[in-house]
Amino acid sequence: MSWGMWRRFVANAHDEHSARELYDAHLRCDSGRAYCELGFYFLDRGRAARIDYGAVTGPVLVTGGTQDRMISTEVPRQTAARYANGKFVEVCSADHMQIFGPSLAEVLDHIDQWIDENNLATQSHP
Repeated sequence: MSWGMWRRFVANAHDEHSARELYDAHLRCDSGRAYCELGFYFLDRGRAARIDYGAVTGPVLVTGGTQDRMISTEVPRQTAARYANGKFVEVCSADHMQIFGPSLAEVLDHIDQWIDENNLATQSHP
């Protein structure tokens, strides 16, 4: 992905400096095949990216950024609805890179709240 596309669609809510750092540090194409299986799942006869939503019985948290230009918040909202115990949380002013930069604190707050709501925190032992 070019810098221009990254800046416009992926890290659009980040300042120029942090967007460039993310681009330089994190944009690595690990597997073209994996990206194709995810992006063109409807063409994959082997259904490598297929998810059996009914088989997932535990809690699932799905987030979507209000400024995400790659994926509309409707996609994660619908994804969460497919799980029996799914929850969708909208992250205000976040782009596609929610876990980096200014939206990180809000994302972590949502995760902490979700962990508490689902009693997922482990007890520490002395």
